[in-house]
Order: sequence, then structure tokens, then C-alpha cells
Amino acid sequence: MAWHDLRIKAGHGAASVRNAMRGISAMAHYLDVEPMALPENAVQLTSDARMEREGKQLAPSTAMKYQGALVAWRLYLNTGQTIRQRPGPGLAKFVRDQDVLDWATSLSVAKNKADGTVRTYTATVQSVADFADCDARDLYRSDLEAYIEGAIVRAQRAGKDTIKNNYRSHICKAVRSFCTYMHENVMDFPDITHGIERGAKESAINTKAISEEMFFRILELAEEDAVSPDLEVAKLGRQIRALTKLMGFSGLRISEASRSSPSHLVTNMGNWRIKIPDAKCRHGVSDDELLVDDIVVEELTMNWSPNEVICPDWDPKTAGEKFTGWVIKKGIFTTPRALRVFYGSWLYNKTKDIMLVRDQLRHKSIETTQLYIRQVPDDARDRQVTSFGAEMMRAQGIKQARSRSSVTPLRVMNGGAS
Repeated sequence: MAWHDLRIKAGHGAASVRNAMRGISAMAHYLDVEPMALPENAVQLTSDARMEREGKQLAPSTAMKYQGALVAWRLYLNTGQTIRQRPGPGLAKFVRDQDVLDWATSLSVAKNKADGTVRTYTATVQSVADFADCDARDLYRSDLEAYIEGAIVRAQRAGKDTIKNNYRSHICKAVRSFCTYMHENVMDFPDITHGIERGAKESAINTKAISEEMFFRILELAEEDAVSPDLEVAKLGRQIRALTKLMGFSGLRISEASRSSPSHLVTNMGNWRIKIPDAKCRHGVSDDELLVDDIVVEELTMNWSPNEVICPDWDPKTAGEKFTGWVIKKGIFTTPRALRVFYGSWLYNKTKDIMLVRDQLRHKSIETTQLYIRQVPDDARDRQVTSFGAEMMRAQGIKQARSRSSVTPLRVMNGGAS
């Protein structure tokens, strides 16, 4: 059995195994030998070789990791065995259910989950099974409901009203992952979390909307950067300007805004919509298209080529880091989510229609939208959404470049292609 597979079976996490293998490869590279020929003092020799080549030794923390990898590697070469790290990949020590152990291995190896995630997931499912006094494969929905109710009672005894929604969601997410594994690999196993309300995310509830003044300050600074003679500064400023408008004027997530382009715009009966790129149809509800503000249409059609993606090289995490880093450098402390909350709260204050806000933000639960809380006549709903940004711009005294009627549909820009 290969060293990689043996260490995984011995309970080491996938990331830990990869790092150990990289350490062995790095030492072999510095010493210019095959990995199987690494001597017992390879770490010290590597540090000396690095000093000779690059003028600096291995950092103490790196040397310690290399030493651990070297001990395990030499043990494997001499005996064909390795050091067992813990009962399972990333597991809490009290996990003993075999199904849970197998599921944990799947999370660590097949799903490549971090050790911390595996540990908390398995500990949660084992706790639910212990509470129900049964094996994990024998759990029922009533057992999970009783466990959550018990957690609420313990919270109330501690002087709290209830458990946090984040904790409830974590319990359901861990159990649902176990149910999926069992259904796909072991037996016909139902999702016992189905129908249990997981509640709104605390991260959304705790995020405050950015102020109107700060929002327009971001747009102003982004516009200044967009016309900079420095091409890199201009490129980033242009991207930040587009992201800010898409999130603040239409409520898109930054993961969606960063992947948007003019080609995603469509028009139907006088109203513009944007096809959500890489739509996940969250909660089983399709969110392929979304009503979009005229300011967003103007930004995309006037400043971007028809098939030009705003941030083609950014994944969602990078997009969030780039946006947050840019605004902090400008002296503004906010996050992409704050712009989405800004859109929802402003739209509700304008329309008093929480159902409209929920539809635009694509929430499953009205509780998630409760921050921004009812009703305008149905025939006015579309107008409220598509004039949102334009009215805000006018209120700030910012002149629009062109009117709504002069926005050119994409099928004309693309030479008539649909």
C-alpha cells in the first residue's frame, strides 16, 4: 500500500498527508537525492543547503514539520507501517460508531473536507446518536427534533431565549451530510432533516447595511480609479464600480456579480432582467433570472463589451477579498454582504413589500428577509424594482448618462443574435 493511502487509513487528514509528501519532496530536491535515499539528518542538511543557495535557513516551524514527515517516511521505508495519528481523519476521540467513522473518512478523502470540519460534523452526529441512545444508522427525525429541543432547553436554563440559528443550521447540515452518505453508499436512508426549519443565517441578520453616503463614496472612488492612467488601477476600479452597482442596486451576491456580463441581460415586456450566472437554484427554487435596475443595465451596456465578464479570474472568495481589501485601502470599512443588506433594506423602505424584497434577494424563509420588512400594488412592483437605482442617483444629484428608453437591447448589440 502506498504511503499516502496508508497514512489516510491511519487517521491522518488529507491536507496533512499532502503537506508531509511535499516536505519529503522538498528535502529530496534540496539534497538532490531520491526520496528513498533521504538520511536521518535530512532536515539539518536541507536547512544548510537552503542557507547556501538562498541565504536563509528553514523556519523553525517548517523544520519541525519536515522532521515529523521524515520520521514517518523512514518508518514506512523500513517497516511498511506508519504512525497512527488519531482514531479517524479529524475525529473527536469519543467517536466510535463505525458508520460515522466510514463517513468521516469519506469526508476527508473523497470530499477533501478540512480536519476541523470533519471533527465538528462527526462529533455532532455522534452526539445526536448518543442522545437518542442508538446507532447513527437507526436515527429518526423525532430523535433529531428531540436533540434540538434539548439544546433549546439547556440554552434557556443558561438564561438565553433559545439556541442560535447558526447552531441549529450546523446540526441539520451535519446530520444531512451523514444521511446523504448513508443513502448513497450503504442503504436506502431518508433525510431526517427534511422539514426541520433551520432558520435564517446569523451572518445575514447581524450584518448592518452600509450607509447611503458611504455607498456613493465607494462609487465615487471607484470612478476615480477607473479613469486612472495606471492600467491595473483602472481595471480594478472599473471592476469595483460594476460590483458595487450590481450588489447595491440589484442585490446580487458578490459570487454572482463577479461572474456577470452584458450577455446575461435580457429584456421582456419593457423590463430588464439578468440571468444569474452559475445559478444554484438554492432551496430548490429557480433563480435563473432577476429583475434588474436601469443603473445596472446602463453600467453593463455602456462600459463592458457584450461578452466581457466583470471578474473572469476571480472565484467567490477572491472576489470578496479583493472588494474588501480595496474599500479598506480607501478608508471604508464594509463588506460585500453589507451592500446586499443595503439593497434589501432600501427596497423595503421604498415599497413596504417584504414579499418583493424576499423575491429579489431569493430567500427561502421570510424570517431571513425580516430585517427589511408589505405590500405595494402588483402592477407597481416591477416599476419599483427597475427604478430603484435611478431615483437614488437623482436624489444624490448624479446625472444619468442616458435615459431608460435609449438603452440598446443586447440582441441589437450582437447583430441580431438572440
